[in-house]
Amino acid sequence: MKKIIALIFAVICVFLMNIYAFAEETTAEEETTIAEETTIAEETTIAEETTIAEETTAAEETTATQEDTTVTEECEGCLMGDINGDDCVTAEDARVILRHSVGLEQISTEFLPMADTDMDSSVTAYDARTALRISVSLEKAIYHSLVTEVISQSDCTVHGKLHYRCTVCESQASAKLPLTAHTMKNSKYKIATCKSEGYRIKKCENCDYEEKTVIEKTGHVWLPATKAKPKTCLVCNSVQVGWFEVDSLNYYFYKQGNEIVRAENCIIDGAYVDKTGARCDDEIIKAAVEYVNAHSSSKDTPVERLRACYDYLRNNYKYKTIFGIPDVDDIADCASRMLTEKRGNCYCFASTLAYIGRVLGFETRVVVGKVRGNYGDMVNHSYMEFLYNGTWYICDASQSQASPSLNWFMLTTSDYHKKYNREDVYNMSVTDGKVIWE
Repeated sequence: MKKIIALIFAVICVFLMNIYAFAEETTAEEETTIAEETTIAEETTIAEETTIAEETTAAEETTATQEDTTVTEECEGCLMGDINGDDCVTAEDARVILRHSVGLEQISTEFLPMADTDMDSSVTAYDARTALRISVSLEKAIYHSLVTEVISQSDCTVHGKLHYRCTVCESQASAKLPLTAHTMKNSKYKIATCKSEGYRIKKCENCDYEEKTVIEKTGHVWLPATKAKPKTCLVCNSVQVGWFEVDSLNYYFYKQGNEIVRAENCIIDGAYVDKTGARCDDEIIKAAVEYVNAHSSSKDTPVERLRACYDYLRNNYKYKTIFGIPDVDDIADCASRMLTEKRGNCYCFASTLAYIGRVLGFETRVVVGKVRGNYGDMVNHSYMEFLYNGTWYICDASQSQASPSLNWFMLTTSDYHKKYNREDVYNMSVTDGKVIWE
């Protein structure tokens, strides 16, 4: 009997020992599991804290289909971290706070306190992680019941101040209110004219800020030119100078001191204008202008220029006998031949000098008659006369070639070196741009 009892006791002891060993193994396994879980949690926390960008990407992938899901459980008051005003923290809120916390994005002043989840008056990586976890429901949402108070109002120069206070945890924060717009009022104004720009200046009633708007010139309102007056502005009386066409004729106006003058009976801008101010486009007149500009100086007086042209004609153009006395209608052809071929008879010399004197501003004419020849007989001859200071003076370039020792320039009738019989006089005039011989 005792042996049976001892055997039963031994079995019971073995059974108890097995149970105890099993319990110890279970406890060890549980501790190992808890340690492993703790290690994993710590590693997860470290990874979350050190790789926010990766956590954000994972959160976005996790909540790709949940971004519109709102956290509304136990929602009372304003949700800290809710910066888009939809009463929940979404992935977009978390991303904005994350970017702001690392300096990649700005949050509007009015939403800055809402991103501050721990109410420490700054948005940090902690706030970003908290908002991230809230947005994917990893942790219970943090809610505050906020009371806002405007401490000071903003104006156009100073930010106002807004104060937040949580009625639950007594956390507090402040934020700047945005500046208000300037209250602009017209300060100065200048009307634009055709000569100068205008402007409009507006100034803020509350500060020194001002805005200036430039008003462009209005532009001239030109009245058309007339024979007596160039283009004139109807508004400011400004005038244009230069050539103007009026009734198919061209007139030249220029400034002389404070006056506007119409060019008359002179060479101007490479062309001859007559006593009426009209430009003469006659081909022989043009050739005479080119001759005068080529062989005299514009700095000299008209008489000095005429003498220079006379000397060049006498010394460089040859005499050529041409029989026949030209009529008044042939005088222009005589001058054209001389200026083109650089040779001709006394009629060609006389008519050429008449055109030269005319473009220099003198009244000119060609005298036709007879002069005593070398053998005492009277032969056909012609010379030019020009009017200067009320006296007609003779210029005889062809006789100057025949008798170079004598002066044949600017002689009076009484000074002329040979007997001369005047038979006819061909007068030259230019009116309204047309050459007339009569």
